[in-house]
Amino acid sequence: MQVAHSDEIEWFGQVGHRQGGVDFKRLLQGEEMTANNFEFNLAKVEENYTTPRHRHNFDQVRFVLDGSFGFSRDQKQTAGTIGYFSEGTYYQQMADGPSQTILLQCASASCAPYVSFAKLREAVDAMKSDGLGEFNNGIFTTKNNGKKVNKDAFEAAWEQATTQTISYPRPRFDDPVIMQTDNFQYLDVVGVAGVQRKILGAFGERRLKIGFLRFDEGATMELDGQVSGAHLLYVLVGECEFNGQTCKPGSAIHVTDDEVASILAKTACELYYVRLPTRVTT
Repeated sequence: MQVAHSDEIEWFGQVGHRQGGVDFKRLLQGEEMTANNFEFNLAKVEENYTTPRHRHNFDQVRFVLDGSFGFSRDQKQTAGTIGYFSEGTYYQQMADGPSQTILLQCASASCAPYVSFAKLREAVDAMKSDGLGEFNNGIFTTKNNGKKVNKDAFEAAWEQATTQTISYPRPRFDDPVIMQTDNFQYLDVVGVAGVQRKILGAFGERRLKIGFLRFDEGATMELDGQVSGAHLLYVLVGECEFNGQTCKPGSAIHVTDDEVASILAKTACELYYVRLPTRVTT
């Protein structure tokens, strides 16, 4: 089990293949360059951040904590909403004023290796150092027989990092799925006194699941990764303990698929969670 406290982690700037205007706190990471890898971060966006219309070969889940953030086709996420961005689905990011988001990126059904922010930054630095081209506003530009050739900056960095040619699955959804979390209901967890669960949805062949847990003060629960799969959790309200480790608002927890976490609510608590995609052998 991993625990990270956001108030103990420094912000860092752009990842290299996109323009400035966004900062990150890297909370938790998975298994580098595999189909079981993930990045669980806080993202802080300024008013002027935009990207080209693009797609990815991994899944994203975006939970807006503060402010609002815009996407293509007039889609907008406001505070409290969660967006699911399926691999292969095109979208564009367009800041709608300052915002802060809990951002999960993870390998998905296509099982393409997920490349971390750190590895993407290394790839971009190497490409710049070798004079392979220029990164500008989310586009990587090279020259072929004197003619400019443009490629999405993420694609270029991913191919550099993996030495593979990128491919994309056919999109499961035409657009990002935006969930109005307040319109879902909490239901009692059967057999667990004082604990309720709100399930927003499960997506894809590897069954990524999104939801919330709510605890009364003093309530306890075991999260068995061998039964329910690996989970990422983020404390929104209250104080709790995971296997005796104190967690508070802003704490992030990774429970793997081979361990059991005992959760004790020291006060009334609310936690956001994502069950990670089912493990694959790579």
